[in-house]
Amino acid sequence: MRDGGFLRLVALLATLCVIAGAFATVPYRNARAADKAVFGYVDSCGATGAEFLSGVSVSLTEAHSGKVDATSTGNDGFYSFNPDPGSYRLRFEISTHYSKDLPTFRFDGSVDVRNDICLTRMPTRDRSLKVLVVDSTQTLHSSEALVFTRVQVTNEDIDTRVNGTGIATTVHSPVVNGTASFHWRNATASFELVSPADYTWVNLFSGTIQINNAAILQDISVSTNNRWLNATYQWSSRTTRVQYFPIVNASYSVNKGPSPWTGQDTEWRLNIDTGVFDILANFVFGTDSASITYSSTNNVTGASVVLFNATASQSVASGTTDLGGVTTLSIWANTFQLQVQKETYEPFTATVSTSSANSTRAILVLGYQIFGIVNRADHPAQPIAGLVGFLYNTNVNVPEFKKVLTAKVQGSLYIFYAEHSQSYRMVIDADGYRASETSVNTLAGTFQRIDVSLTPSLKEEFKTRVTYGRADWTALWVNRSLTLRSDSSIPGLKFPEVRSLSLQIDYQLGNRDGILSGGEVTNFTTWLQGQLAPFITTDGFLTTNGVIYNSTAASFAQNATVFRPSLAGPAAVFVNSTARYSTRGATVPNAKPTYYVNLTLPNDTNRTVYQDQVVVVVLPRGYEMTDKRITGSITTQNFTTVTVDPGIEPPSSSSIDMTIQKSANGTARIAVASPTSKFHVIDDTLKNYSAVVAANTNVTFSAEQSTDPNSRGPITGANFTWRFTNNTPPTPNRYNITATFNYTTTLLQTSSSHFFTVNLTIVEAGGNLTYRDAKIYVDDTPPVAVIRSNRTGAGNANGTTLLVDEDIVVKFDASLSSDIAYAGAPINDKDKIPDVEGKRGYKWDFDGDHVVDSFQKIPVKAFDTPGRFNATLEVVDWVGNSAALNATLTVFANDTTKPTPNWVILDPSNNWAVTTTLIEDKEYAFNASSSTDNYDENDNLTFKWHFPGPVVNATNSLTGGHDFTGRGLAGWNVSVKWTEFNLSYNVTLNVTDTGFRAPTDAQKPNWANRTSSVQVSVDVKQHPDLRYVAASLKIEPGQPEEGQLINVSFMVDNDKNRANATNVRVVLTAKDPAGTVVLQSGDVRWFDDNWKPLALVDHRIDSGKKVHLVFLINFPSQGNKSLDIRFNDTAEPYTWVDGQNKVTGSLFVKLAGWVIPAAFVGIIALVIGVAFALRTYSKYKAGELTWFRRKEKKEKKEKKGKKRLEEEEPSEEEAEEETSAKKRL
Repeated sequence: MRDGGFLRLVALLATLCVIAGAFATVPYRNARAADKAVFGYVDSCGATGAEFLSGVSVSLTEAHSGKVDATSTGNDGFYSFNPDPGSYRLRFEISTHYSKDLPTFRFDGSVDVRNDICLTRMPTRDRSLKVLVVDSTQTLHSSEALVFTRVQVTNEDIDTRVNGTGIATTVHSPVVNGTASFHWRNATASFELVSPADYTWVNLFSGTIQINNAAILQDISVSTNNRWLNATYQWSSRTTRVQYFPIVNASYSVNKGPSPWTGQDTEWRLNIDTGVFDILANFVFGTDSASITYSSTNNVTGASVVLFNATASQSVASGTTDLGGVTTLSIWANTFQLQVQKETYEPFTATVSTSSANSTRAILVLGYQIFGIVNRADHPAQPIAGLVGFLYNTNVNVPEFKKVLTAKVQGSLYIFYAEHSQSYRMVIDADGYRASETSVNTLAGTFQRIDVSLTPSLKEEFKTRVTYGRADWTALWVNRSLTLRSDSSIPGLKFPEVRSLSLQIDYQLGNRDGILSGGEVTNFTTWLQGQLAPFITTDGFLTTNGVIYNSTAASFAQNATVFRPSLAGPAAVFVNSTARYSTRGATVPNAKPTYYVNLTLPNDTNRTVYQDQVVVVVLPRGYEMTDKRITGSITTQNFTTVTVDPGIEPPSSSSIDMTIQKSANGTARIAVASPTSKFHVIDDTLKNYSAVVAANTNVTFSAEQSTDPNSRGPITGANFTWRFTNNTPPTPNRYNITATFNYTTTLLQTSSSHFFTVNLTIVEAGGNLTYRDAKIYVDDTPPVAVIRSNRTGAGNANGTTLLVDEDIVVKFDASLSSDIAYAGAPINDKDKIPDVEGKRGYKWDFDGDHVVDSFQKIPVKAFDTPGRFNATLEVVDWVGNSAALNATLTVFANDTTKPTPNWVILDPSNNWAVTTTLIEDKEYAFNASSSTDNYDENDNLTFKWHFPGPVVNATNSLTGGHDFTGRGLAGWNVSVKWTEFNLSYNVTLNVTDTGFRAPTDAQKPNWANRTSSVQVSVDVKQHPDLRYVAASLKIEPGQPEEGQLINVSFMVDNDKNRANATNVRVVLTAKDPAGTVVLQSGDVRWFDDNWKPLALVDHRIDSGKKVHLVFLINFPSQGNKSLDIRFNDTAEPYTWVDGQNKVTGSLFVKLAGWVIPAAFVGIIALVIGVAFALRTYSKYKAGELTWFRRKEKKEKKEKKGKKRLEEEEPSEEEAEEETSAKKRL
């Protein structure tokens, strides 16, 4: 089985199930050899020790029928089958090893057949291959700005990142130009670094600076402690992603600023699968800008991906793409064929080397659609069952994966998605019908519609001729003759599902050009020879006296295959083989008077095609079948060369036990030979031959089955005498081996009888006389047709009326119909209306078109369209008599199916072409004439439209401004236009039919809605289209102080060929790191392209023009601030207000410059004041501040003087203290 995708796999398995046993060159069950087996051991090739493989899937396939038995190996690598004798193939499969097939071998059940094999281990899966599957569409994106994420870093200590020469690097890079500041602090100094005196930038991209300050360099050289070099800056990501990806290879160009940037893979890198853009070098963030123009494509989800090893002819890895269109396969280093398939796309193949690549891309192209409706030529209105379709590529070099494409089938519709610019053979087939095979190419356009009408298939004939020896019951020859058809399938050949024998042979045994040649037919015959004998033993098929026959391998011969009338257009294919058989074990003695021959054979089948099984047994000379016992549905013809013809399944098989006896004097045998539709054999035994024949018909009787064992020549050398009315006078005689007689109405009336005895008397060439009588019943009575159904009761429903909803299954029944040969005939109970394959006496016409819809006695019918129908039954008896009056039942099938609303949009300005692209303020015609109903014509349908939004039409006939109703032509076409664009206007169409009911019932219309989104695009000339001019944002100063005025400027342009922007709204919003809005302003200043101020009346942006917009803002507090500026014109479509209508930036607000010096002064003053206060307090406590003490004592004395009578002198201590104080002063 090849790896051609899931649909092909399903079709293959289904076909194999159907044809298993069908093409069997011997379709008979052979004897199961219970004690003999097909067995063996499976190990790993090249193993250095015991490495037997467990879990190997082993399949045993019968070479001629395709029947498969399966098993798995055990832990010791052992497998075993006990099959019937036959010709077989073995296949071994396990995921870790390459599969292996063994050629066809013979198993006759007499000895065990051993097949030991080794499987080659696949290499270790040590790597992976990422496969991205995309389609071939391309969408252009022009000048898309590449925006990189920025991150603010504050007071990052990079002291440890300074080397001995003063080279320092930031922790993060690249550094955004204009955002960095550096602060140095040690035990003796603290200051901001100033460029270039204190430092210079070496490389912003790597974040490298050179320290120039001598004091810093000195400190760095002698100390590593108590010093800090703090960096405050913004760094940018070097990676971003484009808005749309995957990217079409080689479709992109990159600009740095206004100039092309050509440094791919050295200065920048783009991953076209993921859309990731990396800057590698030579780019200054904050100064330079980058943009890209590219085309994007779409990934394909759910695609089947296979890696195929062409050398081993096997798939080795497979997967299905995810939502991103990606699948990853585990594999080893080698070169493989990548196979990708997805419905609606061409199959894709490419060579990929996993030695050098770990990723690849598959680009799928929308397939060339070949589609059509398939109907039955014998009844076009009836659905067709089992529809299949295949395309066979006639390019001899096309990979196997693309060779055969399978159709997607929906009811009677088939669709192929083929490769463009290819030539194919297309095969369309259905069960029971002859395949249509035509040539088709995909050289022009994008699709083709090819409707196909199929005719009923001819029968396949499987004829086996068993010939005994002239006087030998021990040996026999078996000739197998198959008459196949052009659409027959052969198991064992590749692509048995393709329904074309010629293409099967061409693919496996030819040059694969789709044309069958004589050499390829010869190869086919040789291949059939390689499948060995059709069957090995006759047990289960044929025994003589219970004895089984075995074939001899050397005797098997496959004759040349013949195609008729030509190879190019065969109607029949003849396949013939022969083999010689002899008894296995016991022999059959010769010259015995009686033998017993048993045949067991499969019944006919009618699945995809009618397969007719027939066996002809040629008995030894002088022997004839004298009796038979049948199990199942078998009919026989002749007695010395016996034709055994089974009926159709079920059951699956039938058997016959024939008694064979030797005839000494010969035997006269009567048989009605023709016309075939005018007689019916009731009993074909030798002694009781009975038949019913039609009146007024020339009936031919035959003695050709008579035998003369003593004559070397044929029986035709004898004399024959026929008496056709032997039991009634007159008795007209006829002569010769065949004779014709007509039982006319006159004869029946004259003889007053419908029963006659026919006598045959034979005088053999040697003088022996033999005779035979046969019973003939003449039928001149037509049958009677009677209809009933499961919905009309158990009685006769002829002439009545049935009311039923459409699509409801009705079981019609003709069982009450009857027939007799004539009144009082003893065989009337046997003379029923025929109901066997090949002879159906029931003819149903359900729709009055005089075409037979069913030949079944009890058919089922669902009326899939409403209306009044005359269901008619005609019955025909065994001898061709038809009912004098057909039975008729009137059926009213009620309409219960909703109409199918559909519409297209037509553009009057483009020659009324169909369009799906609408533009605002432009008139379009909505046309619903493609709406359908299964009963009403469109003229009788009522159409109701609803158009939402601001819509008008030319005649102002929209009810309520949105609705329109009309019948037929007046309703299915309406012209409207929308005055405003919208991504989605949900237009609704209601279609109502008239309904159909019986005249006695109230009519009940059916209705259905279809709501579809209609996109009305912008008329670009009516609207402005504003966008930010890349890299025009300027923020000055880059690190302002608190309260400092900040100038934020940027440019906006209005695209060319757009309307002027006359009402522009601009809003700046600033947020802190927590996301809190700290500023919002709409106060913007306008300047033209040359920085000339614009007055308020000139605040507009004309088409193709640019303006400068400036905000003057400040922030009262320090910290990081993010800026978001949005702008648009009120007339600008909301779908255009996107990433190009906004500007983003960031800045860091520093502490105000006067704050730090003022803080230093205040701190110094505070320190001095505190120090003075503490010193004063210390002196006070020490008593050194005497003026405070004197004051206190004076106050005390004044209080005490009033109480003292005399003045006291100062003490010595007081005198010393006073003296000491004076000295200090």
